[in-house]
Amino acid sequence: MLTSVPTCTEDQKNYVETCKDISGKLQLIIHQALVDFKESKDEFLSQKIGKLFQVVGLYRQAFEKLNVKTKSEFDGLARRYFSSPEVRDAFDEITQSERDWDEALEEIDKTLNTSVAVQLKEGDTLPLEMTAVNARSKENVTLASFVHSQPFLLMVLLRHFACLPCRDHLCEIVARQAELKQLGAEILIVSFGEQLGADNWLKETNCPFDMILDPNRKIYLSFGLHRSVSKVWSCACMIYYVEQLLKGRQLPRPLENVHDDPQQMGGDFILDNTGRVVFSYCSKVSNDRPSVDQILAAIHSHITQGKVSQE
Repeated sequence: MLTSVPTCTEDQKNYVETCKDISGKLQLIIHQALVDFKESKDEFLSQKIGKLFQVVGLYRQAFEKLNVKTKSEFDGLARRYFSSPEVRDAFDEITQSERDWDEALEEIDKTLNTSVAVQLKEGDTLPLEMTAVNARSKENVTLASFVHSQPFLLMVLLRHFACLPCRDHLCEIVARQAELKQLGAEILIVSFGEQLGADNWLKETNCPFDMILDPNRKIYLSFGLHRSVSKVWSCACMIYYVEQLLKGRQLPRPLENVHDDPQQMGGDFILDNTGRVVFSYCSKVSNDRPSVDQILAAIHSHITQGKVSQE
């Protein structure tokens, strides 16, 4: 006696169609990106890489169609419908397309000059004679002018001026700045961007901290922070923005007349008042930052171990 094969419900068919649509469009977008990249790496990185952001609209439309707001909920539908062979095949297809997307971007990364001569680690000393521009006064300054004022200096190295996770991280630090200052920590924001962009960023964020500009990215390179395509434009990073939009948030808009670099990675670093690195956190992906609790714990640990310099 033949066993009947369960047919897809309308919800399951909807999920299958959505997965297949995403898979096909992911392949088309990444194929065109690779074509553009091979034609001109510089032109792709400076003018055409933004086309990858189409993925945000693609997933947003899919999530809204399926009435989900997160990737976890989207994957949860697959588990709910997993008795259907069609659903299993469609889910495998989209998973493979996402993997292919990420692997293609990793291949692009291999062609970028991401090597650094020296990457400072905890215990190393950042040269305090390094110069930068004070974003508020427009004057040339050295790191020494910030390091010696308090026992600790928390340096927050931004990615680009329109980086939403950077702004969220700033808000978290502002909310707990009293705790940081109680432990003797000053906060310094670092950007590689242009003065006009810094002026706008300071105004939009109402940032209360000092800010310096490192146009040659010497500070960034000292900490091993390089440019990356895969860590910024991966499917997971793009879906992060989809989830933020579905929460009703607006994404910061870059200034049209300010050259910026979304591929630059950021991080958080704490120096003692001799310039020695006591905490180092290089962002793993574009929306990765240490929690304020991690930062406070690092400072507190350094204090309790009696390593605070009296110089």
